[in-house]
Amino acid sequence: MPAGDVQLGGLDERTCTYGGQHYKAYQTVFTRTDFVLGECYWTVSEGETARATEFINPPKSLNLDLTDTEVTFTTGELVPPEEIAKAFRLPKPLDSPRGIAPSMLNPFLEKASNAWSWFGIWTAALLACVVAFAIIGSRAELYRATFSVSPGAAPASPESSASRPLRDSQDRAAGGRGGLAGLDNGWQGVSVDLVNMDTGEVIEVYAESSYYHGYSDGESWSEGSRSDSKQTAEVDKGQYVLRVTPHFDPGKPTDYIVTVRADDGPGFCCPFSLFLFLLLIPVYYQVRSSGFETERWADSVFQGAPGAYSGGHDDDDDDSDD
Repeated sequence: MPAGDVQLGGLDERTCTYGGQHYKAYQTVFTRTDFVLGECYWTVSEGETARATEFINPPKSLNLDLTDTEVTFTTGELVPPEEIAKAFRLPKPLDSPRGIAPSMLNPFLEKASNAWSWFGIWTAALLACVVAFAIIGSRAELYRATFSVSPGAAPASPESSASRPLRDSQDRAAGGRGGLAGLDNGWQGVSVDLVNMDTGEVIEVYAESSYYHGYSDGESWSEGSRSDSKQTAEVDKGQYVLRVTPHFDPGKPTDYIVTVRADDGPGFCCPFSLFLFLLLIPVYYQVRSSGFETERWADSVFQGAPGAYSGGHDDDDDDSDD
């Protein structure tokens, strides 16, 4: 092929372009002609040295041979052994290829690309379903009240606890959220229990808030939050009683607000599990593709100077490749 049809890229000549396609250098070695047998269609002499570089764009390869007097480019394409056997009319099939050829196609690359494309499509569909169910799901407020702690009551004691029936709980299959507010330079927690009157099952959550503020060096500061919220486990339909128990520093109780809302959307666990399942296939092919490329490039050699050995091959393989 004409040398002018190839554009080498970069000072280190690790890339090149030919026919609108980009090639990447796979290996560079220095060669020496010790003796010649047979007839050659080019000028060759004993003791001649050259630099040989192989560029690849699977399944094609491009080879550069550079001597003191000429530059030669050749190109080729990896041919399956079945085609070789058919072309030469061999009486029996060739042995199966072993290892990875420099210009061998990565059998997992296209599968990984397709898998990522389908993953994007299915993830978008899953996200659309989650949003749709979240929109049509109920967010009705089931209960909201302000609680006060009796004077002298100890933290987490029966005297500080309170119980209330939930409004319209028979019609709700929901997760609940408990929140508290009204803190000022202190902390307070609330244990919120949903007690099923039919089965005796108790669903527990604990919310805690801390909020502090003040002035330092003439500037105001604050940290924490006056409210907190928690998501319960799945709540079956039924009659429920709300039981709240406050936790606070002794002698420093604060009035608190508890709000319980319905939340019968799709939840988080199921969509996330499906998302992870969809992710397994593209990740599998991506790992196989990366492993294939790692094994391919483990055999590449870039010789820095004539006679220098840069590793990557066994000695026997180096002799046969030269």
